[in-house]
Amino acid sequence: MAKWSVLIAGIGVRVVEAEDIDDAYAAAMTAYGCQLEDILAVFGHSPVRTS
Repeated sequence: MAKWSVLIAGIGVRVVEAEDIDDAYAAAMTAYGCQLEDILAVFGHSPVRTS
């Protein structure tokens, strides 16, 4: 699991744990009850893995 910062409109920046960026969106929507359109940006905390 990696940590991801998610910028959510009306809520702010929250950190979620997820395997990849798609899971980070899903985790944020589940945890904070927001819609996909409310997520403005997602940033990974770990270096990109190439394998």
